[in-house]
Amino acid sequence: MPKDRADAVILDLLLVEVLRPEVIEAAIAEAIAAAEATRPEVEPKLAAIEHEIGRLDAELANLSAIAAAGRTCRHRGAAGACW
Repeated sequence: MPKDRADAVILDLLLVEVLRPEVIEAAIAEAIAAAEATRPEVEPKLAAIEHEIGRLDAELANLSAIAAAGRTCRHRGAAGACW
């Protein structure tokens, strides 16, 4: 079979068998179910990352304020804040 004809047959099969709304909807539903199944293990990790981002944002703001004021950090508190 010539390559062009084989390509046309494959594309026709894709259009008829794979790219149907019900096939696509089923694939999407399966992907959502798989993502939801991992939610219990991902949620704590996400919360920890968000907490760390908040801490780093606060530290960056503090260091930026120090740099803007033209002073150095001589004492660091328990949360990492300079005073």
